[in-house]
Amino acid sequence: MLSCPSQLIQTLTYASLLWQLFRALIEGALEDLVQDLGPQVIQKIMGAIIQTVEAFLNDALQISPKHVSVQLKA
Repeated sequence: MLSCPSQLIQTLTYASLLWQLFRALIEGALEDLVQDLGPQVIQKIMGAIIQTVEAFLNDALQISPKHVSVQLKA
């Protein structure tokens, strides 16, 4: 667990930025497959990826989404 609020905010910011970058890369790669697989399949794949990654980040950082919003507002 992180020891001070500034470390937590820095880690959250870094994790958030990395996830946004990876998400954009994944969405771009999947966009090429829309015609082959169909938009509904791509949406399901992306939804599963988002859910899995966000659950992992919550567990890894030992935080809840509510905790993140409180810390970022502080």
